[in-house]
Amino acid sequence: FLSENAIMVKSNSIKTGEAICGVCALKRLSSRKSFPSTAEISLTSAIPKNEFELLRQFDLDPQLLYKENRNKDYLKKNQIPLELKEIEEITNNQILKRAKLKDSDLPKYYALIMYDGDNMGKLLSGAELKEDVNLQNFHQKLAGSLSANAKESSKIVDQAGKTVYAGGDDFLGFCTLEKLLPTLKELKETFDRQVNQKLLHFLKPSSEITMSAGVVIAHYKTPLHIVLNWARKMEQESKDRAGKNSVTLAVLKHSGDIKKVTWHWGETIDKIQDILGHLRLNKFSTNFIYTLDEEFRKLDYEADESYDQQFDSELKRLIKRSGIDKNSKNEELIDQLHKACLDLEAKVKNREDYFSLMRIIAFLYRESGGEK
Repeated sequence: FLSENAIMVKSNSIKTGEAICGVCALKRLSSRKSFPSTAEISLTSAIPKNEFELLRQFDLDPQLLYKENRNKDYLKKNQIPLELKEIEEITNNQILKRAKLKDSDLPKYYALIMYDGDNMGKLLSGAELKEDVNLQNFHQKLAGSLSANAKESSKIVDQAGKTVYAGGDDFLGFCTLEKLLPTLKELKETFDRQVNQKLLHFLKPSSEITMSAGVVIAHYKTPLHIVLNWARKMEQESKDRAGKNSVTLAVLKHSGDIKKVTWHWGETIDKIQDILGHLRLNKFSTNFIYTLDEEFRKLDYEADESYDQQFDSELKRLIKRSGIDKNSKNEELIDQLHKACLDLEAKVKNREDYFSLMRIIAFLYRESGGEK
């Protein structure tokens, strides 16, 4: 069904008028098919991986699966020699039809995860070690543990996206929005098992080996250098603002709105997933999150002893009012969601962070298939 123009797409790795060095050209030509684009990462939770092979046969970016990009201007700008009707045949009439998806079903956001170990300088200097520990022996054990952790971390993220690099105590990788929270939890558990637990007997009683992460959720069209800069800033903020052993998550919406929050590792991810789980039962809308934020964010709660009681009762009232089935008042589900929201509040730094995190939860729910 494709014209002879299709064979020309293969040579479209470098665009007319584009000036790049020999090294960059080599990287472009060698990695074009091996490393997924941000659009492909975003789409992976909705589109079977084998479907991307059809796009790769014609050197087409997965961005063309989005209706907004299937137009003559996009084809001209990216020097794609196929006709628009040929693009439609590949994307809409084949891939999306087989996956039983509409354009509105397609996820447009992905996550970038960056983490590294805390206090590595002190560890390497021996400042955190017991007096009788041989420093050279500890260095060897640390290097082996970090290497094992890097390998396992790569496997974890490659199941949900793509690892960019994993070496020493540093890690960078892409992840689908759908699997972000369980992936973060697994990365932390792996680091604790492979590094902290294995080396704990070398350390002083009050010491442990921890990691801090910066996570950015971004639209697939957001320039990657901006996302990378935010990931670095968020990782540093986890160390500076929260005293390390923490996560800072930023959401860069395509509209320009930015939300971010910091929390310590622990049960926080479980609490977030608990709230998302209740929302995915389709018994409640996320309206209660926005109304609660509007009502309480600006109040001087530290100076008002009755704030907690007011917050508690209003949260429950709004959850009840947000019930989708107005004819069914399931008090048990209302109580469970109410408790989950209160439990999460106890895990974050302050109420401002709590409101930001609740809005991020509403965003995650919406962008991973919840209410539009």
